[in-house]
Amino acid sequence: MHTDVVEQFFDEGLVALLPGVPVTPATAVAPTRTLAFVSADAALGARLGAALRGHGITLVHRDDDLAALGREPATLGGALLDCRSESELTPLASRWRDVCRAQSAPLFALTAHADRERRVDALAFGMAFVDDHAGDVVAVAADLAAGTALLGADPIRVMIVDDDFGTSFCVKKILESAGIDCHAFIDADMAVAQLDKLRPDVVVLDFMMPGCDGVDVCDRIRARPDGGGTQILFFSGNVDESSRGGLLGVLGDDYLSKGARPRDLVAAVFARGLRARTWRRSARVAAGLA
Repeated sequence: MHTDVVEQFFDEGLVALLPGVPVTPATAVAPTRTLAFVSADAALGARLGAALRGHGITLVHRDDDLAALGREPATLGGALLDCRSESELTPLASRWRDVCRAQSAPLFALTAHADRERRVDALAFGMAFVDDHAGDVVAVAADLAAGTALLGADPIRVMIVDDDFGTSFCVKKILESAGIDCHAFIDADMAVAQLDKLRPDVVVLDFMMPGCDGVDVCDRIRARPDGGGTQILFFSGNVDESSRGGLLGVLGDDYLSKGARPRDLVAAVFARGLRARTWRRSARVAAGLA
C-alpha cells in the first residue's frame, strides 16, 4: 500500500480537522437533512443521532446494509459507513457510493484515528473519512456537520488538462467512477478560459505540453482572485525526483506520476478537493459570508 500521496492529510486532518471552519452545536435546530448510518453498533447510532439533532441532521440507523438499500428516503442527505471493523470495505462502499451518487449526496467513512490504511481505502472510494474520536459523539457530530457543509449536494469538481487525449480520457473515467465531477481538456488555453464557468476544486495538470505548458497554466490559475483555493495536482510522466521539487516550487500543490495506481489517483484528488473546499469556506467565514 502506497500511502505517501495522502500522508500529509492524516496529520492535519480532512473532515475531522477543518481549520477556520467553526461548527457550533445548537440546542435546537430544525432538521435540514437526513443521514444514513450503516453500522452494527446500535448504541453508537442512538448517541450519535441525539448529537446530530443539534446540527439539524436526522440520523437514520441501518444495521443491515443489504436490507437498507432501496428503502432510503428520497431526501437522503448522505451516508456514514462504519468502517472500523476488519470486514471487506469494497462491497459496502461500492453499494452506498451508487446510492449517494444517485441523490448527489456525500459519503463518509467512520474510521479509527490510527487506522491509516483504512483511511486511504476510504479516500480511494471517494469517501471523506471521519475520526471516531474514541467514541466522543459530540466531536463526531461536529465533524459530520462540517463535512456536509463542505460537500453538500455538490461533488468535488476537477479539471483535467493534458494534451494527450488517451490520458485525459482515462483519468476522467477513473475519477468519475468515484463520483467526482470531471471536465477534460487537451488544450490548455481553452481550459484556462473555462475556469470561471467550471470553478474546479482541483486541476489535474500535465507538465510537458506544447505551447502553454503546465507551469504557465499554474501561474495563470494562481494569478486569479480565488486562485489560492484551487488545488493543483501535477500528473506527469518522465519527471525525475529532482524535477518533482521544482514542480511544487512553481506553486503546484502535489505531484503524482502517471504510473500511479487508479486508487492512489482518486485518493490524492479527493483529498485535495476537500482541502480546496476547506480553504474556500474559511475565506467565506473570514469575510463574514458564511
